[in-house]
Amino acid sequence: MKKFIKIIALILVFALVLPLTYGTGFLIGTIQNKNNEENGYKKPVEKLNVMTLNICSWSFDGKDLETRADGIAETIRENKVDSIGIQEATPYWMNELVNRIGDEYAYIGVGGNSGKDYKESDDPEDEFTAIFYLKSKFTVVDSSYFWLSKTPDEISYGWGSAYRRICNWVILENKYTNTQFVHINTHFDNASSEARRNSIGMILNKVKEFKDLPVVFTGDLNFIEKSLGYKDITADVLKDTKVLAKDTMNSATFHNADPNAFKDIVLDYILINDGFKALKYEVVKEKYNKRYISDHYAVVANLQVVSGQ
Repeated sequence: MKKFIKIIALILVFALVLPLTYGTGFLIGTIQNKNNEENGYKKPVEKLNVMTLNICSWSFDGKDLETRADGIAETIRENKVDSIGIQEATPYWMNELVNRIGDEYAYIGVGGNSGKDYKESDDPEDEFTAIFYLKSKFTVVDSSYFWLSKTPDEISYGWGSAYRRICNWVILENKYTNTQFVHINTHFDNASSEARRNSIGMILNKVKEFKDLPVVFTGDLNFIEKSLGYKDITADVLKDTKVLAKDTMNSATFHNADPNAFKDIVLDYILINDGFKALKYEVVKEKYNKRYISDHYAVVANLQVVSGQ
């Protein structure tokens, strides 16, 4: 009987001392962890907002560049974008964007005409299909670029293209969860259907290189949804977030300041592999100070990393 009383006393002392030493959270956490083990632990759902936007490199519809740059920066912030692929960014535009969102966003990407960072390019028409990302949230694991041509490692035109078209890509890692994903961004040629067709193959091959990671591909692809190009690029490893998302919308993405004339023209896409699930797709039509921010609308997709990636 004395042994039994001694054991009970020790248990009571342990129960009183342990919370004082480790905090009540120790006991609560132990119970929760036990329940988690019994019920099966699940990682928290990880989501992110990805945007694509052709910013229109020249003065658009009589709208000065500075005003549109403010509108683009505001559109990025309002939509709480994690990463954005832009098209038609000249060195001037890159500088304007960095000045406006550089405190929050870093970028990767070199110009199609120079193969250099915008600060080093001496070509005012050099196009940057750069990717901006939240620098407080992500670190760059790897990044590179290639030209959409027969010689992807050299500054080059591809298959009768009107411009030198470059593709930039980056692997980003979430600083807090260590989850990685790939963002690929480009601008297909407007003049050559052969260039667009061959560019599709190059993009699909690049996506397949990242088979173990979630991949999002953004771009102004210069073909519409009813085209053979659209059918080809969505028939393999990439699918359209507009089609996949339950919360979606039908809208043109190119308007040229006359939405009624271009109401069916979709040129801008956010495509994903099976490492992502599309939750929401939206074409952002809001103006800034009663002005369009570009001749294209911004497109945003809310994505969820698929468990196990």
